[in-house]
Amino acid sequence: MSSTTPVIFDHDGGIDDLLSLILLLRLSNIYVVGVTITPADCYPDDALLSTRKILTLTGNTPVSYTHL
Repeated sequence: MSSTTPVIFDHDGGIDDLLSLILLLRLSNIYVVGVTITPADCYPDDALLSTRKILTLTGNTPVSYTHL
């Protein structure tokens, strides 16, 4: 069976979450539909920068981003 599970990944920019994002992006049975950042234990601007770098390095260039 080759189905994928769509995932919206929400994180706070901590190193554990960034590593989890990398893992999710590498799994063939997971399709990351979107990534959101919830400012909890981080600075949102730094979390956004790190997330965009990870998405770019893994070939998952973000379509758009915004600050709320």
